[in-house]
Amino acid sequence: MTDTPSHIRKIDWAEKHLVKLEELVGDFANSHPYTVTRRVEGQRKKRAVWRLEFTSQPGPDLSLIVGDILYNMRSSLDHLAAALVKPSLRSKVMFPIFTEPVWELPHVEGENPERTKSRQRWETVTRAMQPEAVAIIKNAQPIEPRPNPDQLHPLTVLNRLSNKDRHSGFSLISWGLVPEPDCEVTFEDGSTRITEGTLGPYIGIQDGAEIGGIPPGVVKVDLKGTPLVVLQVEKSWGNIRVPTNLQKIAEAIRVLILEPCEPYLRG
Repeated sequence: MTDTPSHIRKIDWAEKHLVKLEELVGDFANSHPYTVTRRVEGQRKKRAVWRLEFTSQPGPDLSLIVGDILYNMRSSLDHLAAALVKPSLRSKVMFPIFTEPVWELPHVEGENPERTKSRQRWETVTRAMQPEAVAIIKNAQPIEPRPNPDQLHPLTVLNRLSNKDRHSGFSLISWGLVPEPDCEVTFEDGSTRITEGTLGPYIGIQDGAEIGGIPPGVVKVDLKGTPLVVLQVEKSWGNIRVPTNLQKIAEAIRVLILEPCEPYLRG
C-alpha cells in the first residue's frame, strides 16, 4: 500500500511514459526517415527541382503513448480537485480549465449561455475547497491568449489535446528538420560541397517541399538534420512538438498546481 496521493502517482506515470516517448522519437529520428529527390517539373519550361521527402512516419505506438500521457496528466488534475474537498463530495468535482475569469464576471441579462454554465461549474467545483487552494487554481487558469503553439498556455494545450484524443484522435507526423540542416551536394565529377546555412530554415517544412539554392551540375543532395515530430491539431494552432511541449505541460502541472496545493488536501 502506498501513501503517495493518486494525483502524484498519475503525474509520475505520465512522466515515465514521456521518457519512453522521448526514446521512441529518438529512435525514429536516428533511422534517417527522409531523403532528397530530383524531379523535372514544369509544363512548358522544364526545370530540375529538388524536394525533401519523408520515407517513413512515426509508428502507431507513439500515438498510443501520447494518448496515455494526456489521459494521466488530465487525470492528475481531476484527482487533485477531488483531494481538495471532503470525501463525500469527491464524485462531483473535476479540475476546472477556463479561458476567462468567470468567478469575477457578474451575471448580466442576455449573457452567453456558455458563460453562465461555466460560472455555475466553477462555483460547484470550488465552493468546498479552501480559499488558498482556489487562489492557486485561479492563477493557473489560461486566461491570457497566446499567439502561437510554442507560447500557448500548458492547460490550453492539455485541454484541447485531451478532448481531441477522446473524440477523433490526432496525427503524429515528422514535419521538418531541426536545426537548420547542412546540405551536402555531389557534382557530376564526384566532388562534394557543404552549402551550410544557405537553404533557409526547415522547421515546419512539409513533405515534398522544394529545396532551394541547389547549384547547377548537382547529381545528389543530402540533408543532415533531425526530424521534428509533431502532433497535428488544427490549422489555427499549427503543430505541437513531441515530446517537448508535453514535457512542459507535465512540469507546469507539477510545479504550478500540484505541489502548491499540497498543504490544502483534505485527506
